Amino acid sequence: MEFPSRRITDILADSQNTTFVFFVKASKDNRWTVKEQLIVVTDFEIEEQFVLNKEIPQNAVNLNDEITILIRNNQKYAFIMQEFKILASIKTTGQTLKFRLTGLTTNYNSPVYIYLVPGNESIAFQLNIPPSDVQFHIDPLVGESLDYFNYSIHNLQPDNTFSIYYYFDKLTLQNDVNLQSVNKGIPLVINSQVLTGSFQLPNGIIDDAISILCQIESAKGSKSYLVQDIQVNRKNYQTNKLFQSFNNQTNFSNLQSIHTMIKLMEIEQQQVCLKQCSGVGTCIDKKCKCPPEYYFDDCSGTIEEYNNFNSLILNALQQLIKIPIKYDDEFRLFSQSLLHLSTLKDLNNTITNSNCQKILEQYIQNLNSRLEKINQHSINLQYQSTAYLNYSQIDIRSLENQNDLHTALKSTVFMWAKTLFTEDSAVYELQSRLKSFLTAIIELSLFGIEPNGSIDYSFDTAFLKMQKINNISNITKGRLLVESTEDHSKDLEYYDVVQAIYIRNYFAFDGYYPYPLQLYPLYDYQIRQQNRKQNIQLQTYISYKFKVLNDTANLVCLMRNSQTYEWSNENCTLHESNTSYFCNCTTLAPTTICNDYGYLYSNSPQFQLNIPNLLFIVYFLQLIILGIFFIKARKPLVKFQNWQKVIKQGFYEKKIVPNDDEKLVFQIESKEPQNAQAQADKNKFSFNNFWKYHFLTSMIYKKICYFSSFHRSVLILLRWNQAIIIGEVLSINGFNYDISMWIVLSSIIFSRIFEYIFKTQVKYFFYMKQVIILFIIKLFLFFIMLGTQLFGIYVYLMIWNQTNLIISYTFAILIDFLFLDIIQFSSNKFFGQEKKKLIRKKLREFQFIAKAQSIN
Repeated sequence: MEFPSRRITDILADSQNTTFVFFVKASKDNRWTVKEQLIVVTDFEIEEQFVLNKEIPQNAVNLNDEITILIRNNQKYAFIMQEFKILASIKTTGQTLKFRLTGLTTNYNSPVYIYLVPGNESIAFQLNIPPSDVQFHIDPLVGESLDYFNYSIHNLQPDNTFSIYYYFDKLTLQNDVNLQSVNKGIPLVINSQVLTGSFQLPNGIIDDAISILCQIESAKGSKSYLVQDIQVNRKNYQTNKLFQSFNNQTNFSNLQSIHTMIKLMEIEQQQVCLKQCSGVGTCIDKKCKCPPEYYFDDCSGTIEEYNNFNSLILNALQQLIKIPIKYDDEFRLFSQSLLHLSTLKDLNNTITNSNCQKILEQYIQNLNSRLEKINQHSINLQYQSTAYLNYSQIDIRSLENQNDLHTALKSTVFMWAKTLFTEDSAVYELQSRLKSFLTAIIELSLFGIEPNGSIDYSFDTAFLKMQKINNISNITKGRLLVESTEDHSKDLEYYDVVQAIYIRNYFAFDGYYPYPLQLYPLYDYQIRQQNRKQNIQLQTYISYKFKVLNDTANLVCLMRNSQTYEWSNENCTLHESNTSYFCNCTTLAPTTICNDYGYLYSNSPQFQLNIPNLLFIVYFLQLIILGIFFIKARKPLVKFQNWQKVIKQGFYEKKIVPNDDEKLVFQIESKEPQNAQAQADKNKFSFNNFWKYHFLTSMIYKKICYFSSFHRSVLILLRWNQAIIIGEVLSINGFNYDISMWIVLSSIIFSRIFEYIFKTQVKYFFYMKQVIILFIIKLFLFFIMLGTQLFGIYVYLMIWNQTNLIISYTFAILIDFLFLDIIQFSSNKFFGQEKKKLIRKKLREFQFIAKAQSIN
């Protein structure tokens, strides 16, 4: 739109998140010049107008570098512009703005401007011009695997360096060139200024050419790339012949030559089935199953050739350890080579502790140098500044290459195995270096994690996961770990979360841990505010889960003090649930569990019964006793032989028959004197008749016509079963025996009350001749008894420490056997005897009146 004069117009946006850019020009005599620019952002109703930055840039950046700008005034948008064109618009979410110019422009002559809105802050950069006019040649362009290929570099400036990489996939190479990153390339020559040289190459899986990438880097860090293709043919088809050529063509003092040999081994392993397992083996799951006396992955070698191959691998390993690591690309070659060699040979007995420490020292030195560069990048934010902005630049991608770090971590698995499964205090130095190595990997990786992103570095002996999140209540999804932390879902600040779980405490031989031979996992958990070193203060506890399969005696949770290296249980409590134990800790530190046999962290030894299945022994004895009385009850006494006949006679003759509360005994009217009857009633409450009232002996001496001895036994078993179940539930929930024993005894007393009510109801149905209902009730009672018995066995299997259950149940059963019936009998004797005398007196009076009326 062109306006001859000032004019106001309305422009409607298509959506809420729309950006308008207006170039306002003033003209004079057909000459147009840009005066100012108006940027309107409709998101959040932000409008901003500012004057273009016309300063000549004094700062230069590289396309491949990550530029970090510190935001001071909470600007929400950033616009990257070059020659009045918007290259990118970025919505800021934190206190820093990070971007890379790779892929946005290739114009090195015009400056790049970054505008921050709202506000009038801006910064200008000049682009460093990459090296040009460099020529790269390779001779020959066709060869065989492990052949040497010569290269030459021409027109290289004195302050420039070059590196050479190779790729099997052209698409991967093109992506790396577009991003100006060679993280996926395999190094051949690293940071060299020697214009001529040679390198070795493996053959590919297919016959496509291998791409060679030459990266030329200026002194200021800008890069340019040259590509050549080479055809590499397979030299030996069978693996045994290939391994024979390794001795002749591999330079074991050269890291690149060793890596080429190992890369060729990996490629051949991937196509053993394509070679039909040399015609003698069987391909199963992409691997050859070789018959006896055939060796190698493709079954092409003899035992002698295989032994020679093992000697070759051992020699390559010994030579690899001697090679120093100077550059990051050498770190990549070294870790990949060591990882593959560790899969070919058991290194636990091959590499000594000193060799392991030497490898780790090189790893740590390289990782620390990367951390120093990143720290310097952070320091530059304070010193590289303009009038309004602080900025810094660095290509951090090669420093925190996740593939390289994970490969290096996996290459040390055999070292972790040495520390985790070796019972020797000499491994502590190795443990210490592994800890430093792991710490450096974690610190580097955290720099490369995007918000709400995660990295999983788990390997054979540990689970390691890192996250950058702003809601630390959602970190409970890691395996074997349960946390209970406060909700930070509304926070804008991100947290660095590290979950590390090791299958054994690798601090075991540090001289401070009291029980180094115990095999328990170690949790090393970290939650830190972004880019900070200290863990946050927890508002609630974190619960670490342990599964104890064997000895559960005197378990305690221990945490390691990072300053004093001492172990204590001050900030952790132990909680048991089913077969698992949980350490609830309020401090973030390395945490494990152990059996405190020496009672170093507990005041006194805990009483515990170690007799296996003692509860079943007690219950089995109860069943034997009950069975004895049940068998005795099946043999009727003489005075009860004709009770059924007497009952029927009483019903048919419609006579009023006196009966007792718990039994139906018919007696012929006594002709003895009245004082003899009174004496018999008095002897009824004598302690000599106590066995007629005990719940076991009463089955013999006190028959009940409406309730057989079998059903009385079922009621007794039901009482015992419910006592066991209640004791088991109390034991699972952590009740001590001094409390649970009284609860179990109370349940037995309530069960006895229920039995009395139940018998009364059955007696009623019996007299009412409700045969079907009576049968259903007794059958239902039997099934309940079986169900409670099975359920009690199921719950019993969940309990590891049965001490509280055994003590509480045995106490309650002894009271049930010995004292409850005595208490009941004594109560009837001393409180119910007089009342019963009055009732009998009334009955005699009624009988006398009835006789008198019958005579009249």
